[in-house]
Amino acid sequence: MLRGLTAGATATVIGGTASASDRGVVEESIDPDDVSVTITGSTGCSDGVDPSNWSDGTGTDGGENFDRVDLDDDVEGVSGKDSYEDFTCEGYTVVVPGNSFDVSIDWNDGGFDHHYANVWIDWKQTNDWSEAYETRLMADESDDSDTVTGTVDVPDVAADGLTLARVRLSMYDYKDPDVKAIGEVNDFTVNIWASRECADPSNWPSGAGDYGYENIDRVSIGSQVEKTSDRDGYEDFTCPDKAIFEPGDTFDVEMDWSDGGLDNHYANLYVDWDQNQDWSTATEYVLLDDADDDSVTGSTTVTVPDDAASGPTLARARLSWGQFDEPDADGLGEVNDFTIYVE
Repeated sequence: MLRGLTAGATATVIGGTASASDRGVVEESIDPDDVSVTITGSTGCSDGVDPSNWSDGTGTDGGENFDRVDLDDDVEGVSGKDSYEDFTCEGYTVVVPGNSFDVSIDWNDGGFDHHYANVWIDWKQTNDWSEAYETRLMADESDDSDTVTGTVDVPDVAADGLTLARVRLSMYDYKDPDVKAIGEVNDFTVNIWASRECADPSNWPSGAGDYGYENIDRVSIGSQVEKTSDRDGYEDFTCPDKAIFEPGDTFDVEMDWSDGGLDNHYANLYVDWDQNQDWSTATEYVLLDDADDDSVTGSTTVTVPDDAASGPTLARARLSWGQFDEPDADGLGEVNDFTIYVE
């Protein structure tokens, strides 16, 4: 198979015929030694990498195979008993240096034991597997009945842009990304947003809590940024992790908290969508309203305004006692600051 021809590209085939599919692939059934190809126009897809820029790696049919590979609920590849699947043009997951994301696999052991799975990602975008980073998903596994999920950490050296993630299922041990071995290989595109800046809380009027027994335990911003804190009046979580959204996106914000044995707690989130560093024009979202039971997670759903300014802005989550406190007030409770980046 010759990968990479798109609409408008041409191929010259000696000794046979070829046709272009709508995914930009020329398929041929003749001896590859009898084929020469001349390509004009663009190659690959507009929102994915071309695996041919990296050294090949594939599986061989040994009975086992991937049924499904999922990258952070953003991209899902479903395959059968194939030694290799290219999902690089099926969308991508967006990641940020310093953050992490999940890779989940469902697989079929084919009646055999001793299986391994790993992920290789070329974070530096050198097209050199020797510089890629490996994350191991499972080791010496013989039970294919459960979904396997691993967490991939995005290193600070990750370069901005699209790169290749190679997920492979192997037998007896972990395999390198560029070998042919029993199992299956799936390729995906990962989009690294390394150049997105963090919000600087010092550009906004300050606000803090004062230790009064109650405190924030955990805040999650759209499942992209999740931070835990202790009995502190203020925590700055604006960097390096960022929650990245586009205008019109909807996401959930959650807060776990401790009441310190007291009642009448309130929690809210302020976001400066205008990025004018003026809390008086910020949007407020309510997470808790006169809550007494800290076993209940505070939550709210946020929709990014269509006219939200592009770039980094500050989101301030606060837990208060007796009332909703303003974002720039000092009061009993706790304040956590986060970066939301509007793309």
